[in-house]
Amino acid sequence: MNGLKEKQEEFKKKYCSSCFRFDPQKKDYREKGHRGDANDCKHHITDAAGQCWNYHERKTAEAELTWLKKEKSIIELPKDDPRKIEQLNLKLLEYEQRIDPYRPRASQMDTICKSKILSRLLKKGSLNVYDFMIEMEKEQKDSFSRGNFFHACNVIDDYVITGGANRRGKGTGLRPL
Repeated sequence: MNGLKEKQEEFKKKYCSSCFRFDPQKKDYREKGHRGDANDCKHHITDAAGQCWNYHERKTAEAELTWLKKEKSIIELPKDDPRKIEQLNLKLLEYEQRIDPYRPRASQMDTICKSKILSRLLKKGSLNVYDFMIEMEKEQKDSFSRGNFFHACNVIDDYVITGGANRRGKGTGLRPL
């Protein structure tokens, strides 16, 4: 029975509940059809940001796993690199300008997390990721997303260490000085 529970959890990471059913004869889950992606859940089972809830769950798991693989709990600002600190200050301004007070917070949580993480890092010089996550959960309440939080940690940590060399997608990166 324990193996079945693991199979269920693994399957839930890949498919939303409207896309699979449990087959009692085979004691396994079977795909029913559509596999939801970021913005295309045909069943309209979406979170506050309008994304397929299963996509959100996968994003959360992937971002947290990526962070845990780093085996670190603290992001530290480089003390001997004033140029990078200036770039990070400019990045913080960019994040703050992206936040729209008229849009739901949940739909902007990725940018909010990046902004808050970077702001705290620049003020204190280091950031304990897990302590700050608990603080953010309390502050943001239902809008908070662990997936967005850990994704933001990965992005900011990459900016601090490599200047954004590992960024993917359409991110703007750090401005050259």
